[in-house]
Order: sequence, then structure tokens, then C-alpha cells
Amino acid sequence: MIQVLALELVGLKKLDCNLYNDKGHIVYKKGTELTSEMVMILNQVKIFRANKDSLVAKDKKSSEENPPEDKKPEHLEEESPTELSNVKSTEQPEKNLSVQKNQKTDLNLTEEEDKPSRLLLKRKHFNELYREMLLRGVPPGKIKKELEKLKQKQQRQEALFPSEKDELISFETPKQKAHREAVQKEIEIIRQLEPKKEITEFKSAVGEERKQYLLANVQEVLYSAINSMPMDLNPCVDTVENILNEVYTKLCEVNNFNELRIHDYYTFTHGLNVAILSAIIGRELGFNENKLKDLTFAAFLHDTGKMQIPREILYKKEKLTDQEMGLVKTHAELGYDFLVKKLNLPYEIASPALEHHEKWEGEGYPRGLKKTQISEFAQIVAIADVYDALVSDKVYRDSVQSVDAMRILLTEESGSFNPDILNRFIYLGVIKVGLSVK
Repeated sequence: MIQVLALELVGLKKLDCNLYNDKGHIVYKKGTELTSEMVMILNQVKIFRANKDSLVAKDKKSSEENPPEDKKPEHLEEESPTELSNVKSTEQPEKNLSVQKNQKTDLNLTEEEDKPSRLLLKRKHFNELYREMLLRGVPPGKIKKELEKLKQKQQRQEALFPSEKDELISFETPKQKAHREAVQKEIEIIRQLEPKKEITEFKSAVGEERKQYLLANVQEVLYSAINSMPMDLNPCVDTVENILNEVYTKLCEVNNFNELRIHDYYTFTHGLNVAILSAIIGRELGFNENKLKDLTFAAFLHDTGKMQIPREILYKKEKLTDQEMGLVKTHAELGYDFLVKKLNLPYEIASPALEHHEKWEGEGYPRGLKKTQISEFAQIVAIADVYDALVSDKVYRDSVQSVDAMRILLTEESGSFNPDILNRFIYLGVIKVGLSVK
């Protein structure tokens, strides 16, 4: 596959080939009218054409007489799979746009060029990295909105929104395939160990497509945590963006914030739901956008240490022995070490992993901190963590109703949390639906 620069499309009315995004989906169909608005949208994503295709046919007349075909070109089936997510971009700053047309992308990145973006966090704040990623490419959520507007204006549904019949080209290398199969194997083991029950109290307002997309990101994180190995942080950054988009757009529309929670296997949804709840609390506390992104990012990764606890203990249905409980408690330090040493995250982001089991009045673990000795992010994540655990089904107990979870937070667990933050959370969970917590 060859990357196509947006400059190559300027002035052209139609193309004699299909264009694909880095996932292998068709984003432009051969023969469709190429408008200026469409070029603008395509300019914001990486686009590719098949090696043997050309943008404009040598015989324009014959290309106009032949309507665009819906099926995938036959010669694509003969090409070896290529992972486009690792293709080195040929885009250059505006002042240096003299890039050769039809230049093939270089798949053999050097070790220096292929360094994970996680290394940037060693010297940069998360929000700086976030902004840099936005500059390199429009986020999927925003791209979808832009395309939706264009679809309504141009009514080019086939060109911009491929149907289910469109072929998906496989760009998977043997290494990527092995990784995907390894992830799926670990995830399937968890599915067999954990219960999954239908949720009857609150139906999730998060769409199924977005839910599956977020769960796929979660599974990548869990696989990395299980094996204590570094990972690309892009799935985490993208998850944060999607979560905040859900909170900003739907919180005022739902009857209760529980409708923003995601339902699936607890191991997969807990980090997502704690991140969602933490974002809601941070928004209520008046956090600015940058601080809210950091909080959501930290909350999403807060429980990764549990993936290093032996499964026979983590998913044990019977009561744990003192020795087993002591081992479970090490997940806080294991998670913190994973985030700092493997992902090179700063303390502000990693602190909730270490401190989300500390208690406001002391007697928590692992360090017995109290009150303001506990980081602000950890104070918020602790409330979201306990609440989500209470309203979720676990291997050793069933979930409780949201009103009962609120009551437990106010009574049995009242000494565990910052009372000001807890009261704001209770207000958010009760006031909209008129629940009575006694």
C-alpha cells in the first residue's frame, strides 16, 4: 500500500481507485465525485491506495464510462499483509511540502523512530502529549462527527460511510496476529472465570459500537498488565477522549449517572466505569479540562496491579485466607510500579493506583496515609472504585442496588473518604432521581 498525500487530490474531480484508511476500510470509492469538502476531510486522516492503482486513469474517457466497482480489486488479494498502523508517515511541515508523489511508505522503522509515545510522559505532562496527538491526527470521535456533517450536506453515504458489504483488507503481520491471538486467549480465560449477568436497574446509554471499541482498548491494557510489559499509550489516550465525550454530551440527558456506566465482565468494565465516575465527580468539583483529562486517565489505569495477582486467588469464590488477602493487597504497589516503571507515567497519574485503598481517617493500605496525605486524584478514585465494586457482580458476591451502595458509602464506609467529595458524589447520584438514602 502507498500513502496518498492530500496535495495529490487537489484539482482532481474523480479518482480511478479506491482510497483506504489505516484500518483497511474504504473511505473513498472509485469514480465518486471528489469535492473540496471531501478533500478537506480526507486531509485529516492517513489515506492509502493499492500499489498497482493510480489516482487518475491514463484514459480518462474509459474510466468515466466504467462505473465504480463495489468489490475489492483482485490484485489486492495477492499482496502480502502490511500493518498500516506502523507505517511511517510521509507528511511534512507546511513549509516543506515537496514530497515526491506516489512515494512508498517505509515499513522498516528504526528503533529510534519506533519508540513508544509512553517515553514522552517521562518529561512531559499528559495534556501536552494529548495535544500533540490531536495535532498529528483528528481523534476518531471528531472524525465521525465531521463525516456525519458532510454526509448530511453532500448525501454521499456510499463514499464516506462504507456499508457492511465493503471488504476489509487485512494488514496484519504475523507478529501482530500472534499478539492479537495471545490477547484473545487471556481474555477468554477471564470470561470463563467471571460471571456476567443482565443488569436490570440501569440500562447503559453508551452505544454498543462505542462500548466494544472501549472494551478492545481495555483488553490491550489488561494484556500488558498481566505480562508486565510496556505498551503504546494511544489506546489509553483515546479511551480518555471517548469517556469525556460521553460525560460531556450525555450527563445532562440521562436520569442518573449510572446510565453512563458500561455493563460487561467486571474485569473489563471496572477501570472504564471508575474513570467515568471519576470524570463526573471531577466535573462537579469544577476541574478544568486538562485536570479532568489527567484524572480520567489515572482512574482508567488505577487497578491494573490486580492483573498480576494469581487467578486462583483473584477469582476465588470462597472467603480469602489472611495470607491470600495480604497477597491481594499488594496489587496497589504492583499497579504503581507497572505504571511508573513500564509505562513511564508521572506520579500524578500513577498515585491513584498506589493510594486508592488508603482511608481518609487512616488504617488503609499500603502506607496508612490519612486525609490530605492522600493525593486528590486518589481521594476521588477511591469513592468511584468502591461504588462501582458495590453495584457490580463479583465472583464472590452479587451486586447491590445503587441506593444501597449510596447508603453503605454514607455509613459503613464513611470514614474511608473525604467527606466533602463524598457528599458531592451522593448529591449527584440521588438528587436527579429522588432516591431516599437512609
